[in-house]
Amino acid sequence: MFNINAETRLYCLVGNGIKYSLSPTIHNYSFRELMLNAVYLAFDIDPSNFHTVFPALLSISDGINVTIPYKEEVLRYVKHLSTEAERIGAVNTVHNGTGYNTDYIAVKQLIPKKLGGNCLVFGAGGAGKTITVALAESGCDVILVNRNYDRAKSFADKEVRMGLNVISFPSYRGDYCEKTYSVLANALPAEATIPCIPNGDIAIDFSYAKESRFSKTVKERGIKLIDGITILIKQALESQKIWLGKSVNEDKVRRVLDAR
Repeated sequence: MFNINAETRLYCLVGNGIKYSLSPTIHNYSFRELMLNAVYLAFDIDPSNFHTVFPALLSISDGINVTIPYKEEVLRYVKHLSTEAERIGAVNTVHNGTGYNTDYIAVKQLIPKKLGGNCLVFGAGGAGKTITVALAESGCDVILVNRNYDRAKSFADKEVRMGLNVISFPSYRGDYCEKTYSVLANALPAEATIPCIPNGDIAIDFSYAKESRFSKTVKERGIKLIDGITILIKQALESQKIWLGKSVNEDKVRRVLDAR
């Protein structure tokens, strides 16, 4: 373990309500494995202070991860966007003034390269838009369900070529619940209520702080689940590649988290 000193490099996570985050565990373990004089801290920032705290962290840190609710807010603070971050309109990794979306990279690694049929996505925040783009690129006809219809429709209008079908939760019933989908994806908080969870070939759940009803239901049905921990690890290692040009072994990180 390195002593923190004037040469210690700072990496951090910014979000709100993030005491549960495992990112510090992943990255601080990784820095030790890579023999780096670096530390990773989580900053739980109140929305009223974000406009002052985030620019300050940009100026003193070597790399930043961004989580809820700031994946879209951060767009105005970065100088450049990677191709995927610009298309999605959400950033979860920042380095040298450029915003990236390593959630997207992680999801693309985890889903089949070629999908067909209908895919159902719950939530149109940063994570929801990320999985929507990834699924559409793999050949899915995506149905995007969101509480705020106008928010989801605005995204769909921007990405006309994806041909998204956007519906609000009050309209999500009947036939939507009876179908079987190629992929079911949950990008809502674990405590969110989904009126009905249909069947699918593959399920994806971004939440990991506690088991969601979505994850519990699909596991009980024997549906293959790509869980939030798996996505977290993969996106974290992709962040390290951007910051450091290298990353630690994925299996080692998984063992560290399993042993916690």
